[in-house]
Amino acid sequence: MHKRRIVWGAAAIAALCLLLLGSSVLAQPEVPLSEMTLGEEKIPVEVGILSEGQNPFDDPAHPINEVSSKEFFVHPYREGYHAQYQGTGLAIGQYLYRYDTPKQAVEQTEAFVEYVQNNDKVKALAPVVREAAVDRLILEVDDTEGTGRYYWFIENKGNILMMLMVGGLPGESTESIFDNLRLQLEEQVESATR
Repeated sequence: MHKRRIVWGAAAIAALCLLLLGSSVLAQPEVPLSEMTLGEEKIPVEVGILSEGQNPFDDPAHPINEVSSKEFFVHPYREGYHAQYQGTGLAIGQYLYRYDTPKQAVEQTEAFVEYVQNNDKVKALAPVVREAAVDRLILEVDDTEGTGRYYWFIENKGNILMMLMVGGLPGESTESIFDNLRLQLEEQVESATR
């Protein structure tokens, strides 16, 4: 009888260890947002890096912050990362935000989209595309003087909200660079979040 208890106790401990080991193997660590940025080498024109690093909540230098984004700042993100580049007549910004849940990322995207749709200075190039756990928006914005054009790509995948901005002179060159980088970014994030 005593041996049976020892055997059952050992079996229970072994089962618990296998369960814990299995769950830790299945739980994959999150990919750092820094690994989802494109990097200077993937930009098809010569640029230099202006800044790269974590996004503090109160830094107005990136699109979603508590200071200048009060109209559409819904949820504080858990992690934010940016990479900003500048070339001759060209500015590129990539902004990534990780939220606690996919629902928070979707709600933040929806708040931003609603803000943009109610802003007379912004022209959407493509309709908002809604898929399961994905919100996607492409925008074209002219500056107030009409001397520059800014293309924005906004998408969320799971709990990650990503934004890409390419600004330059109006014309095919800026739009072509934007399209190139947008496709690369989609591939980069897709492979990192699989």
